[in-house]
Amino acid sequence: MARCSIDQAVDQVLERLPAHIRMGLPLGLGKPNLFVNALYTRLRELPERQLTIYTALVLGRPALGDGLQRRFLETLRGRRLR
Repeated sequence: MARCSIDQAVDQVLERLPAHIRMGLPLGLGKPNLFVNALYTRLRELPERQLTIYTALVLGRPALGDGLQRRFLETLRGRRLR
């Protein structure tokens, strides 16, 4: 598998994705911070492009737990968040 630099990866993203890029970053370790920072820096210079970052995403439903945690999470259960 060929390797490329972060700048080359950003070039490929900009070639392949639409003008408005939506990026989701999950909660926890392992975020590609160098890549995200390079993409943000490049897009900052391109006013015709837009970047929306959704961060601290949790990919699974949390356990309801007991007490206050359960009451809080039950209000969110079944809602469709935008």
